[in-house]
Amino acid sequence: MNDVDSDLLENEEGQSFINLGANALSVQSAHHLYDQFAGIFPVREVVFAADPLEMRDAIRANVDVPTAVLRRYVLGKMTIAEEFTYRDISGLDSYWRNWRKFHSAKDPNSLVFSKTGDVPLEINQANADPEMWNGDTIDADIACTHCTDALAAFCSDVRSQGRAFTLVLGPVREGVLERYPEVRDVDDDRRARIQAVLDQCGGKMFDITQYFVLSDACFANAVHLNANGMQALTAQFERFRRGETLAKGASLPCGGFPVSAAANPREPENVRSHLPFERTSAVHLNYHWLQILDGLGVLGAKPRLVYA
Repeated sequence: MNDVDSDLLENEEGQSFINLGANALSVQSAHHLYDQFAGIFPVREVVFAADPLEMRDAIRANVDVPTAVLRRYVLGKMTIAEEFTYRDISGLDSYWRNWRKFHSAKDPNSLVFSKTGDVPLEINQANADPEMWNGDTIDADIACTHCTDALAAFCSDVRSQGRAFTLVLGPVREGVLERYPEVRDVDDDRRARIQAVLDQCGGKMFDITQYFVLSDACFANAVHLNANGMQALTAQFERFRRGETLAKGASLPCGGFPVSAAANPREPENVRSHLPFERTSAVHLNYHWLQILDGLGVLGAKPRLVYA
């Protein structure tokens, strides 16, 4: 799941995007994968989209993938059979049992990828899980001794290489913040800490909540946007990238679900179980979007890579 519509960015900017992480990577894993990727392809810019509530002190294990496998995955040369060679028994079992979930844009575990690799969800309050919609499952942990250390290291590394680093923060549903004041406290704390990190490392931050209040129609659950919310946020992010002045305090509405590439995948490869080296059972990893915007000379027309 991610809140940035890389299809829309591609259409607006006229450059290709390839999304490699639409189902979650930790900051540490994102940094590691970026280093690997930058050793293979020319990287232009990094955009990291994150959920502030998931900036925590706990350190998760890195995702590890052979460089040759990563290159084939990026270039779209991996076959379905080859992907399955990177699954263990529990991963294969999970993939089989969750087949319908993974192939439905109406399920939060969806792996129906768009043409650039994001996962637009066709979920709203009517078909959302009530606990996820109400934020009942959010663990509001205010403790933060080292919760932004990995982000600081990632940003500093990218900036030291002369590349731009932009962090995108999506919203938490307003009804959840009103219902759980402790969640609002953590959300406010993390956004402030993240801004301080970006100021220190020389990065930029686009926080949609500094400009707009998104209506409930934009959400798939308490902390993730649906397909329409993605489009609404990304349209404003694109204005931010162009240097336009954004009004503050306005409401950002979302309409009905459009017919999307995610709803009608063009080819079977658009449905993947995360990254080919990731166990299928690991659906709910944190930090939902890393986007690397680049020029891949090996692909011809300088497409950009997106880790989301």
